[in-house]
Parts: sequence; structure tokens; C-alpha cells
Amino acid sequence: MAKDAFLDAVASINDAALQPEAWPVALSRVGKLIGCKWLVMAALPLRTEFGLVMQDQEGDADHLDLFRKKYNNPETNPAIPSLMASGHGTVLLREQDMTDEEWHRCGLYREIYKPVGAYHGLGAFILKTRSHVGFLGANRVKARGRFTNADIGLVRRTMPHFERALQVFLRLANLQSQNMAHQMLWDTLPFGVALLDRGGGVLWTNQEATMILSRADGLSIRHKFLSAANPAENARLQGFIRAAIATSEGDGTVATTPLCVSRPSLRRSLTLLIAPIRIEQAFGYQPVAVIFITDPEREPEAVPEMLKRLYGMTTREAEVAGLLMQGIELREAAGQLGVSMHTARTHLRLIFEKTDTHRQSGLVHLLLRGPAGLI
Repeated sequence: MAKDAFLDAVASINDAALQPEAWPVALSRVGKLIGCKWLVMAALPLRTEFGLVMQDQEGDADHLDLFRKKYNNPETNPAIPSLMASGHGTVLLREQDMTDEEWHRCGLYREIYKPVGAYHGLGAFILKTRSHVGFLGANRVKARGRFTNADIGLVRRTMPHFERALQVFLRLANLQSQNMAHQMLWDTLPFGVALLDRGGGVLWTNQEATMILSRADGLSIRHKFLSAANPAENARLQGFIRAAIATSEGDGTVATTPLCVSRPSLRRSLTLLIAPIRIEQAFGYQPVAVIFITDPEREPEAVPEMLKRLYGMTTREAEVAGLLMQGIELREAAGQLGVSMHTARTHLRLIFEKTDTHRQSGLVHLLLRGPAGLI
């Protein structure tokens, strides 16, 4: 029975590596093995104060929140510096680090342990990486007595499993954070991005591509595949996609292929750029091609304000520069802004001075390659 309970605890620890909600179950099962009142696990980032903190199923959320905010750091929790000084893999009893009299005066005991009836404590240093340290705290009521050598032995047997599960958990959490950051970055771009799989199906689209495709004005998704409304253009699109996929798989030499897609609304055509993607030794749903989609009718967002901050332009100068970035000639820009051609030329001369450019083509090239070009 004891062996089965230990194996169940280990299985729960392994489950928690992939399912954060399973940590309380795993901690409860380990806690029952050693007769704990409260079991808590923390993974602390080395450069910030707070990190992952989990407790067993019976723990109170408000109680854990107080612990996390006030005692989950080396300054207020004496167990943390003691464990770190002893090294990774260490198991320490509270009684080895602090007398009962000192413990009674400790804020950690008065605010955290005493309210839940915990008295005896055991700490284990279960994880050490370049970015995190991890600790396990096991606590029991005074009547149960101190943790025995048998209890310490059980904790030591679980430590490698906790370490591996935390390593996997933290790595996945890091990848998830990076993925979210990348997606937010893609969503700031002023053009659409669509990733395709080996079969040509759409794996993912950024926010701009989602908006363009939802309008179904010349280009849409049909049965998971990109499709152009014009049959001839669609045939070319599918051929270019197949060529990009073949190149990605080593059976072609296509680099990038441009394509214009007309729109039933008679708005200016969408422009597409199809390119292969090569990712070595990838698993799962691997993207093998990417399509960049540009809508020339897209309204620019807050470009003048950015130009004012970047180059110290006045409001009117930034408005002129913003229109030039859209490909509008200076005379037309003057008309849109309601100023004379003489005034527009004056603004342009001052813009040249502030951007250290000398020709309109050079100015537009500079602005489009800078931060303002991203929006």
C-alpha cells in the first residue's frame, strides 16, 4: 500500500509538469506520505521577488497569498538562505536552523504557521537552474512531532521527480511566454501573415491577416485553404504555394514569389508575397510556407504622432510626412491639408532638415524603414 501511495504521488508530480492545475493534487499526495498539515512548493526567479508558489489541496488561497507576498523571499523567510547556503539537494529541519524560542518570535511562525496549526517544518532545495531556484516546504502539527529520518528519506525520494517536473514546467511556461510575445509582435504589423502546413492548409494568421481574410474581398479561407476569388489568380496562387512547399522540403529552388489578387469590391488589389520556411528537426504542426498579405487601402494609424516624437516635427510637418509615406504626391497632400503649395514646400524643406535627408524619395525610404513604417 505504501509503495502504491508513493507511485501515485510520483505520477501526480509528473502530471503537474504539463498541467499546472495538478500541482495541488501532487503536493497533497506527497503530504499524506509524511503526515503534513501544509505542503508548499515555490520556484523563485533569481532576478525578481515573486515566482511560482503552489500548495496542497487543503490549503487556503488567502493564506497562500499572504505567504507569497510577504514570506516568499530570503529577507523574511529564514529557511530560504539556509537552504541556499547548504546547496541544491539539501533537506533541513526547522529545528536545525532555529530554536523553538526563536521560532515563537518569528513573524513567519506567527503569521503563517500558527494560524493553520503548523509547527514543525522541513525544507528541501529541489531545483537550481540559471534562472530559478525551487524549494519544498513540508509542515505538520506539534502533536505529530518532528520529521523522522524515514520522513526525510521519503522526501529525498520525491526530490528528483519534483526537480524534473519543475524543469519541464518552467521550460514550457517560458516557451508559452515567448510565443505570446511573438504573437503580440506579429499582431502589431501593418500587413497580414499566414503560416501554411505541408498540405497548404492555414496553420495560423496574425490579426491583420484575420481581418483581411474575414472580409473575403478577393482572398479568403475555404476549407482551411487560402483561395483567391478570381479563378485564374487562384490557380497561380495554388501553384506558388505548392512551389514554396516543395522548396521547403528540399525539392525546389523558389525563394519568394509576389502575386496580386484583384478584389470584387474594385478596391486596389491585395499584394501577396509567398515564401518557403525551413525549420530543421521540427515536430508537430510544422509551418513550411508563409504568405505576407498587404492591403493598400489600409488606413495608417497614428503615424504623425510618432513622427513628431522621433524627429521633432510640428503637427503640420508630421501630417505632410505621413501623407508622403502613403505615396501621395506633395501637391495632393497640400490639397488634403488645405494649404498652399508654397506652404507645403516650406514644410517639406523643414522635414528634410529634421530628418537629414535631401530628396523626397530618400525621405520616404527613411521613414518607411523606421519605427513609423511598422504602423
